[in-house]
Amino acid sequence: MRVGVVDFSRVPPVRREPDPERESGRGVALVEQLAEDWGTDPLPWGKM
Repeated sequence: MRVGVVDFSRVPPVRREPDPERESGRGVALVEQLAEDWGTDPLPWGKM
């Protein structure tokens, strides 16, 4: 199965340590735990 998410930035995702005071910053870590493999595909206006 392939799941895609569109992002309008061309900057590649970066894993970072989540701040316990913030709700954001956990996406890449979550994907790493759930997926066998992951990456991005460039689009003319961002990435998927």
